Amino acid sequence: MIVIIGILAAVAVPRFMGAQDRARVGAARADLDLFRQALGMFEIDNADYPAAMTLPTAVTVLVDPQGNPYMSLPTGENFADFTYTYDGAASPTSYEIEVTCEDNAGTVLVASPEGIQ
Repeated sequence: MIVIIGILAAVAVPRFMGAQDRARVGAARADLDLFRQALGMFEIDNADYPAAMTLPTAVTVLVDPQGNPYMSLPTGENFADFTYTYDGAASPTSYEIEVTCEDNAGTVLVASPEGIQ
């Protein structure tokens, strides 16, 4: 009986840990998509993307011409690292956000106007 429980635990625990990591990456991807949507709305109103943004300043940077935030932005608790890079020389201008997820593998996601990789 103990052997059977040991075998089941050996199979179940790694699957459970993998599920937690997949959930963390999924949450980070969803948060990153919120940033993409807000940046898209910012670009529509301003004909360009913001030149600079950090995770703490995102709420004050991504506001409409009346000063209202485009959306409730995530806190970033799903990111271990957040880097926003603006390329004003690109045609059309572009940005890239790189985040490191809070999973065991340190998964890196990259967002641009084209999507998330």
